[in-house]
Amino acid sequence: MNQPKLANPSDSVEIDLPFRILRTFFSKIRVQRPDTPIEQAPFELRVEANLRPLQERHQYQLRYRVRSVDPKSAPVNTELEAISVFEYCGEGEPIPSSIARFVNERLLFVLAAMTSQMVGSLTAQMGISPTWIPIPLAFRFTEPLVLGGQSPESSEASLREYQESIRRELVIDLAGENPIQVTTGAQVPRIDVWFRVANFGLLDLDLIHLVADVWFGQPTIKLALDLPQKVSARSEITVRLEGSLTEAQSKQIASYDPDKSGGIHIYLTAIVQTRGGEAKVEKNIERRRF
Repeated sequence: MNQPKLANPSDSVEIDLPFRILRTFFSKIRVQRPDTPIEQAPFELRVEANLRPLQERHQYQLRYRVRSVDPKSAPVNTELEAISVFEYCGEGEPIPSSIARFVNERLLFVLAAMTSQMVGSLTAQMGISPTWIPIPLAFRFTEPLVLGGQSPESSEASLREYQESIRRELVIDLAGENPIQVTTGAQVPRIDVWFRVANFGLLDLDLIHLVADVWFGQPTIKLALDLPQKVSARSEITVRLEGSLTEAQSKQIASYDPDKSGGIHIYLTAIVQTRGGEAKVEKNIERRRF
C-alpha cells in the first residue's frame, strides 16, 4: 500500500496572491423603507469600487459602495460603503496585475458577501421579505483603476475613520438611578460603579478593556474591567466595575461635598474589538451626587 508522501521542509511553496487583509469595516450603512410601500419595483443598485495606495509601503485601501439607482422608486433605499485595508506581504515590489487579481478574485467577493448579508439581515428585521443583493460571478476591476493617480492617504487616516464609526455606534454611560455605590461599614470598604454599554451598530463588539478613573473632587480611585464582555449588535449590557477602598480613599469620599468639590468626574477609557480591528473610545462623565 502506497503511503502518502510528506512534504519536505526544504520544499518551497509559492503563494499565488501574497496579500493580507488588515481591516474591513462598514463606514456607512443606510437601509430604509419608503414612507409609501412600493411593491414589485425593480431593486436597481449601482456598485462602485475605488482603490488607492496608502502612504505606508505596500498598503492599499479599497472602498466598495453600493447604493440605490433611484432612491424614490426603490422598494428599499440602500446605501452601504465598506472599506478594506490590505497589504502586500511578498518579496520585492507588487506587480499591478497581481493587485488587480487579488482585488477581483478575493477582496471584492468578501465585500460583496458582507454587503449582501447586511442588507438581507436588515430587511428581515424590518418585517419584510429579506432582500439579498446578488453577488456577481466575476469582477473585472481593471489595472489602470488600481493605481490610477489617486492621492495617497495614510492607513492611520483609514484607522481613524474606522474608530470614528465605532464611536458613533457605542454609548457608555452610568446605569440606573444609583450607579455609584460606596460601602464604608463593611470590614473592607468598597466602591461599585455600574455602567450601561449600548451597541447601536450592526456588528458585534468585544469590550476588551474598560478603565474608569473616578474623582470625588480630586483623583480617588481607578477601576478596571476584569474579563472581556461581548456586546451584540443593537443590544446593551450592564457592566460593574468594583474596587476596595483604602482608609484615605474612604475619608476622601466621606468628606466629599458636591457644592464645594466640583462634582464627581469619571474619565472612561474603553477598547473594543470587531472583525475590523480595535478601536479606542474615551468619555468623561460628570455627576453631582451618588
